[in-house]
Amino acid sequence: MNTPINDIVDGFNAEAASMRAERTRIETQIARLNRKLDLLPNYGATALVGRLVDALRPHFPEHSLDVLGPFGLANETAIHIRDVDDHTVSSISFLPDRNEQNDYSLKRVEHGNPTANYPPNSLGALNGFNRRSAALPATIEDLAQYLRDQLEERAPGTS
Repeated sequence: MNTPINDIVDGFNAEAASMRAERTRIETQIARLNRKLDLLPNYGATALVGRLVDALRPHFPEHSLDVLGPFGLANETAIHIRDVDDHTVSSISFLPDRNEQNDYSLKRVEHGNPTANYPPNSLGALNGFNRRSAALPATIEDLAQYLRDQLEERAPGTS
């Protein structure tokens, strides 16, 4: 029996049309889901630091509090407390961390006494990977006191 080439071509074209229609359906669904994703809030480390700022605001009614970052490959984020003249009078930096369940937590960056894990001018050193980190205070009140202590140390007329 002879199989006409046109039958093969027609069968191929029918399958190709079906695949194009399926591809268009999936691309339309992806576009719709991407629009839906764009509407979801950010639940990264920066958003978590924003929640800390919201909880700290009542402790510093005479100051403005800002979230800065994320910065660098380490995704470092900071809270800066500013006075009425817009001078930073207290700050704290955070590194994101995750537990086994992939839940977020934060570590406090310690800016003094760096490690030597990365050589000078390497990408790791330039992105802050030599900075040590420590646990956050246990309560918002303790965190507010940590920041208030800095504020008092930096106040004019103190040494």
